[in-house]
Amino acid sequence: MQYPLDPKDFNFRGDNPNLKDYQDTSIQDIYFQGWQSAFQYCWDVLNEVKISSTAEKQSVERFIKDLHREDLTLNVKMADFCCIVSNSLKHEKGTLANTPIKLLPWQIFHFLNLFGWTYNEKVEDKKTIGWRRFSKSFLFIARGNGKTQMAAITAIVGLLLNTNGRPVITCSASSRDQAKKPFDDIKGLIKKSTKSIKTMFDVREHDIKIRSGGVIKPTSSMASNLEGDRIYIGILDELKDHPDSSVANAISSSQGATKDALLYQITTAGPNINCYAHDVYRFCKQILNEEILNDNYLVQIFESECEDPSDQKGWEQANPSLDHAVFRHILKYDQKSSLVSPAEIANFATKHLNKWHQFAESGFVDTEIINNCFTSSFPSEDELKELPCYMGLDLAAVSDLSSIVRVHIGKGNKLYVKSQSFIPHSAYESLPMNLKSIYMKGINSKSLRLCGTKVTDLEEIKDEIRHYYKTYTVEDTGIDAAQGGERFAEEYQSETGYELAAVNQGYGLSDAAYRLLRGMTLGNIVFDENDHMMRWCIENGRTYIGQHGDMKIIKSSNDSLKIDCLVALLIAMAMIPAVEQGFGITLV
Repeated sequence: MQYPLDPKDFNFRGDNPNLKDYQDTSIQDIYFQGWQSAFQYCWDVLNEVKISSTAEKQSVERFIKDLHREDLTLNVKMADFCCIVSNSLKHEKGTLANTPIKLLPWQIFHFLNLFGWTYNEKVEDKKTIGWRRFSKSFLFIARGNGKTQMAAITAIVGLLLNTNGRPVITCSASSRDQAKKPFDDIKGLIKKSTKSIKTMFDVREHDIKIRSGGVIKPTSSMASNLEGDRIYIGILDELKDHPDSSVANAISSSQGATKDALLYQITTAGPNINCYAHDVYRFCKQILNEEILNDNYLVQIFESECEDPSDQKGWEQANPSLDHAVFRHILKYDQKSSLVSPAEIANFATKHLNKWHQFAESGFVDTEIINNCFTSSFPSEDELKELPCYMGLDLAAVSDLSSIVRVHIGKGNKLYVKSQSFIPHSAYESLPMNLKSIYMKGINSKSLRLCGTKVTDLEEIKDEIRHYYKTYTVEDTGIDAAQGGERFAEEYQSETGYELAAVNQGYGLSDAAYRLLRGMTLGNIVFDENDHMMRWCIENGRTYIGQHGDMKIIKSSNDSLKIDCLVALLIAMAMIPAVEQGFGITLV
């Protein structure tokens, strides 16, 4: 089939405005399902009709150069075939559930490259004549653009084109649960496909048998799970979460002389540049920059190049499915919501702008938000006595800072926070002058109390808790079980009959941390302006975002900057029976 070689002839929308696809959809429609859409995509990228990053333009330029190579043949019918197969499948989720999958231009371009290029008789290595060109693929794209669905379609199309006996397709990820996502997508697509596709498979709970021989199955990130398999297509989902290259290497080595074998890697950016996925990303950028020659690696990178995260140009660069699978108004909401802290900003940048962010520590919350929360009017003691109260307790190991935090719930679920910290005399006296002045502010404002001579007097802390139970309407109290907390809780219950609930620190307080951030941002959490220890600890808090978006509050690398009040506050927040609704907190 004849296709244009000169980019000026790629504009089918302008030059052939009445062109229609096999479903009678016009080329003027974004959902035109035909190979011409891939060429139109190239024209739109080159002529800035579509806002694109440098890497996206380089992918198009690479394609155009390849059109003129004598050792390659492009079968544009493969793009049509991929469209027909995709249209025979149905969406599983969202507003499009149970409707046929229609490919966008960038997707048709992707599949045309993946399945359309083959080596011809002019190739130097004659053994590869008739073989598909690309044996590896790297799709780097922001969250929500259907990358897992793309992997599922790749697997199904690959099987329909397979010429190998008993093909094995694996879906691998950092965990078996993550690996099941593309596997479950494949299952769902097959179950809702047309009869001609459905009858080719036997869909079972843990694998999919191919009736003509072969299997599709999920695997974990353990390379040993792939031993003995001769893999036809290996899908690596969320490559950023893979600890190393072992699975990729195991798949590649197992493919051996399998014809048209494919390692299909998909990922969104992450917070750690010291990972295998970032190594692959850099390698693929070098391919696009023509610093490295690798003819068998298909690279598509969608990433924002804008410094300002609110710049919608960057949204379009990172999200080729913007306004179709990814919605502008949701990105706007998420971007504004991310302003609560550097950690949230980085989380938005990695997931929605597809920008790598290397950070181990990020400020817990912006100074301006802290200022607003500490300048509001605070209830009197008599008013606090009438409000339900939840408490958190963070004990020192022996002779460090210990903190009790009370969270009182007022009208409209506004939270009023008060802390009381304790430190032994000897620990206070050994502080350097710059820290002693901070602690002195706490002592003068009565938010810090000298307690014990060389070690913390735990009996005094018990007396303080008893006082709170007598004075306020305490509903529940949590304690960090570490640093002797479990023993302290057992002794306190034995002496008073009140139970102190053990609360896990680290990622166990992730929900509480997010609720605290959002509550402070909205002004729904109020602190006593004289609570200097609480303010200092919040300012010292750092965040670490885990692989799955969980937040952990950690100390600064400067160990003298304490966060005990903040940890106690998070424990108290964890004790409140609440659910998030938007940015507010609604009691249940």
